Amino acid sequence: MHSATITLNDQHTHQVLEGFGANINPIKHWQGGQLIPTLDMLTDDLGATLFRLDPYGFTDWIDPDSVADRVVLQNETYARVYRSQPFQDAWAMARYFNGKGIRFILNVSGIVPRWMCGEDGKTLSDLEAYADLLTSLAWWARHEEGLKFNLFGPFNETDLGPPEGPFVHAEAAAKGLELLAERFERAGLEDIRFVAVDQAHYNLDYLQSIVASKKLREKVAVAGMHCYSDFSLTPVRDFIAHNELTWSYWLTEYGDLDQTGEREWDVAVYSTRRLLRGLLDGVQAAMVWDAYDNWHGHDASWSIYGLLRTGSKNRYTPKKRYYAAKQIYRFVPPGSTRIEVSNEESAPLTAGFQTPQGDLTLVGLNEGEPLLLEIAIGALNSEHQTLRLFITNRTENCQLVSEFPRGEKIQLTIPAESIFTLTTLDAG
Repeated sequence: MHSATITLNDQHTHQVLEGFGANINPIKHWQGGQLIPTLDMLTDDLGATLFRLDPYGFTDWIDPDSVADRVVLQNETYARVYRSQPFQDAWAMARYFNGKGIRFILNVSGIVPRWMCGEDGKTLSDLEAYADLLTSLAWWARHEEGLKFNLFGPFNETDLGPPEGPFVHAEAAAKGLELLAERFERAGLEDIRFVAVDQAHYNLDYLQSIVASKKLREKVAVAGMHCYSDFSLTPVRDFIAHNELTWSYWLTEYGDLDQTGEREWDVAVYSTRRLLRGLLDGVQAAMVWDAYDNWHGHDASWSIYGLLRTGSKNRYTPKKRYYAAKQIYRFVPPGSTRIEVSNEESAPLTAGFQTPQGDLTLVGLNEGEPLLLEIAIGALNSEHQTLRLFITNRTENCQLVSEFPRGEKIQLTIPAESIFTLTTLDAG
């Protein structure tokens, strides 16, 4: 057993957290509301407060077979499509989130009708038609369905291209956002702001094109990036600060893309490591890919990226990655501030947080042998004087393993290969 010392300093603060959650698609899962107990588990037990809601899985809903042209972009077609079962399920899910006060991004993904693309059939060229189509979606959700939302994600991994979305160059993405902003304003949707631009590759190319537009500086609310490997996430944080932007910085997708189903503990560890590193690099919110196992239309295959295993008869069972996420989601509510954690080189990866009420949470990932951890907490201001230690490892699932009076210094034995949370909050 080795030892390490860490010190929490609530006088040195960083970003304010805006929420944690998951990507979600209701198709074939809503089942007339049978999914509601599962959504309650994700919100009430896991602690998810934020979802990225994809209503259809493709952006070709107006002409899935690409047999028409932009003449289909008219009210009669919109009404038929948005009243179809897939969209009715999406509206019902969104309405349920509204009822629980859960925030969601309405976003699109996947291919578009071929006639919106150039000669290669992959690169979006008719930006006007694309903006018209997305405006119809947002307008219908707001005005026909009465849904409350103020974030819209108009692109998905368009730097990668099909099947995740049409390929869109950085300059074209900025132009498309400008067209969409103009149409939103004309449609009475001026309060809806954009999440830009849900990139697959981590670089600043798209953000640099967007920030060159004065209009988009105000219309973008969130710089949304995707993270499935280990790398520094500070460039976007620094870009936002350097350009004096009011944008938030979110991981709109993160996790691990193992599809073997044989490495669940590894996936839990990798996902936790990426989330913790993202938080240390300035990320303010994160949504794991994916809420539950489902048919992934992009790849025409069943995906097992979910926090929940999808079984027969609408049964959804938490995986190890669910409990790993719970170690953070449950104990770092929106409005919490990341506080400085100073540690020795031998210390595990850790991040500290304080709620507006003064409650403390320290989350860590111990990937090695058992650890004797000395923690200097100091006289942090909190009404709660009891500390609780929760552990997730190969055998425990966000288990409360001990609770004790808070002191300015404490010693803990952290099991090998474990995710640990020390908090003045409880799990209820």
